[in-house]
Amino acid sequence: MCGRWCWLMEREFLTFRVGGHKVQLRIDPLGMGALVVDARRIAYLNYTAAVFAKVFLQGGSWEDAFKLLKKTTRGVKKGEVRKHFEEVAKKLGRFIYGYEDPITDLGFKPAFPDPSTLGAPFRVDLALTYRCNNACIHCYSSSPDQRPELKTEEWKKVIKRFHELGVPQVTFTGGEPTLRSDLPELVAEAQELGMVSGIVTNGRLLTKELVDKLVSAGLDFAQVTLESSDPKVHDSITQVKGSWEETVQGLRNLLDHDVYVSVNATLLKRNYHTIESLVTFVAELGVDGFSLNRLIYSGRGRGLAELEPSPEDTRKILAEIKELTAELDLDFTWYGVTR
Repeated sequence: MCGRWCWLMEREFLTFRVGGHKVQLRIDPLGMGALVVDARRIAYLNYTAAVFAKVFLQGGSWEDAFKLLKKTTRGVKKGEVRKHFEEVAKKLGRFIYGYEDPITDLGFKPAFPDPSTLGAPFRVDLALTYRCNNACIHCYSSSPDQRPELKTEEWKKVIKRFHELGVPQVTFTGGEPTLRSDLPELVAEAQELGMVSGIVTNGRLLTKELVDKLVSAGLDFAQVTLESSDPKVHDSITQVKGSWEETVQGLRNLLDHDVYVSVNATLLKRNYHTIESLVTFVAELGVDGFSLNRLIYSGRGRGLAELEPSPEDTRKILAEIKELTAELDLDFTWYGVTR
């Protein structure tokens, strides 16, 4: 017999639905747990807390937690298990529903785990194709548009493999993932395995019909690229006339459904002056989040440093956008990529 360590050698990956939230619990072989809610919030758990979370999410009681801990941990006491189980269960419930701040209200510590203890990443991006219906001046992809692509069944094997490794989230990217007719089928495959699934898209092909298929397949989130509130500025960046109108319509189609939708833009000198109005515009549309990223120095973006605002201008706009998104109740993310 190897006691607790036999349990630690097996990774567990469980998915639950709690009050409309998709909750995933991963317990790695070294005993560390991770609780992921809607692919947006994550709490890292030690071994005991991971056991408590598993029992709580399965609808069990402190007695069930005690039985599990007794098999793997020496000196465990009923009174302590009951007390701590009830405390942890209450905090986990509040964390899942997002009622309070995890740090200030729930007492969670703002700490990240040692990467060496992680058995697998928490997200994987799958570039389904390098084809794209835009021709953005700063595109970071240096891959040729026409190159062999994996077939549907091959991609399903990839998704299953990542699920077996304990990856809770898969994001379909490109190129432009909506150019793949099997995108809804791949989303459905991820959902069937209990994974959170999302897309990164320019939104131009998100017709009502396609969005209905994706949502029916179980799509959880979408990040849509919109470079400006000004159609002319946006189209000058994508180099496709009329692309702004199609992207905004795609956004509207998504927002007719219960899907987490965010908008992303690359901060450039060409769109710098329209970013604030862009945030206001997408907030009025009803999106959940907004993100900005720096110019990525690869692909067409390599050697185009002149497209990027100065550090001073960048700091200024970030401060303004951070304040504006807070006022508009939008999640905000800054991707400060390196060269």
